[in-house]
Amino acid sequence: MRRRKSRFWTFICSLIPGAGEMYLGFLREGVSIMTLCAVLLACDSWIGLYPAAYGLPILWFYSFFDTHNKAGLPDEEFYALEDGYLFHLDQIFTSKWLEGRRRDIAAWAMILLGLSIFWGPAVRWLVSMVDAWMSPGFAAAFAGFLYQIPRFIVAGVLIVGGILLIQGKKKELEKEEDENS
Repeated sequence: MRRRKSRFWTFICSLIPGAGEMYLGFLREGVSIMTLCAVLLACDSWIGLYPAAYGLPILWFYSFFDTHNKAGLPDEEFYALEDGYLFHLDQIFTSKWLEGRRRDIAAWAMILLGLSIFWGPAVRWLVSMVDAWMSPGFAAAFAGFLYQIPRFIVAGVLIVGGILLIQGKKKELEKEEDENS
């Protein structure tokens, strides 16, 4: 059984995502949170996927308040908590979860992620080539346009996804009406 811990050290450890959970004895949950934090930082800095950094404050607040919530529980409830990983990848990849339509969606997400990582360096190279042959003003305008293309693609994907969701809901409602008739 885990023992209750110092409130001071609980606060200090809760400032680092995952460390508070680990200090309270929830090692698997703490490691999961720390790993997710490291992955988000790597995506932001190493891969150049800068929007991943928006997940860091959410993760930090989750970890901070989760630690203090667990530390403030009565002893019976605290000792009843079980430690577990946040993500059960073994269940996702060994089950039939990633089949059919979900597999297609995951494949397209991976393709779009790869293209978004590739896009920045490719645009910088292309703009440097255009800058060498054309006027700097044209190169700047061309670069501005190229850097906006991913936004247009994401907006298009969101719009098409929304339309597909609405159409799917309409089909479900029509099917229910037919069954009830």
